[in-house]
Amino acid sequence: HIVLAISDDGRGFDPSSVVPRAGCHLGLPSFRDRAAKIGGTVEVDSAPGRGTTVRVVVPRSEACEFHNED
Repeated sequence: HIVLAISDDGRGFDPSSVVPRAGCHLGLPSFRDRAAKIGGTVEVDSAPGRGTTVRVVVPRSEACEFHNED
């Protein structure tokens, strides 16, 4: 697997409160859909007042094949 983790120490948010809305930015639902297309997952660990970590995990073979198509 290939793992990408990005963390910050910002204000954080409640990931369960993220709801896609028509006409708004794509955000987390689009990010999760894109990862799923190559067999990956996206995990968001955040809470108000404690920052955020986003972790993306994709199978190595899928990531290499996706890259080679570009």
